[in-house]
Amino acid sequence: MKMTKTKLAKGFTLVELLVVIAIIAALAALSTPVVLKQQKKAAATEAVNNAKQHFILLFEFDQDNGKYPGDSTTMSTGAVAATSSAAFKEFFIASQIDSEDIFYAKTGWSVKPDGDIGTAPLFTTAMATDECGFTYTMKGADAAFGTTDPSGVPLVATPAAVKAFTGNNFSVSAFGGKAVILFNDGAVKSLPITPSSGDPTEGLVNISVGGTATAIFTTGNPSLSALPTILPAL
Repeated sequence: MKMTKTKLAKGFTLVELLVVIAIIAALAALSTPVVLKQQKKAAATEAVNNAKQHFILLFEFDQDNGKYPGDSTTMSTGAVAATSSAAFKEFFIASQIDSEDIFYAKTGWSVKPDGDIGTAPLFTTAMATDECGFTYTMKGADAAFGTTDPSGVPLVATPAAVKAFTGNNFSVSAFGGKAVILFNDGAVKSLPITPSSGDPTEGLVNISVGGTATAIFTTGNPSLSALPTILPAL
């Protein structure tokens, strides 16, 4: 009986392999923008959820102290808070919270909290450098807002263009062109950022006042009777 040999299939030729690689590269290029967009959307959603919890803490603090933290009369140190993280530490000192996770926002420069908040009474290691991604607004250099102030006061915001943020500029890319802002009525809104003509990577958040676009952290905002002090995250 004559035996026949089955011919073994050959491997990919170089041309076929190059075609497969090209197809994979093309698919990756098409999917990358979608993935990045979803990542930024998820980061913004996380920031919104965290900011909502900030208001609960601020409200409770106001009930006990007559205003929000930050000025020399509400800070345990007796000194005005220089950063938002310093003001937020008062929530730990007041035993309102024992986790720093809600103060994180994926800004591009911030890092995930390490869980080390230190010990009472000062919790010195809570929100170490870059672990707080939110800026905090005060009424003035040594005056904190409170629940009796106008509902449109912007209290907490992210993503700042830089961690030492002391003005109005937000990072355009972090949340896909949106900024997350907590207002004094407890509302948290994702508002569009208008890129700067000089630097399109950062810009302002505007509100409409009488049909005119007005930067939200300026006295053009009818909820602000004077220029507020914005504490950098750090």
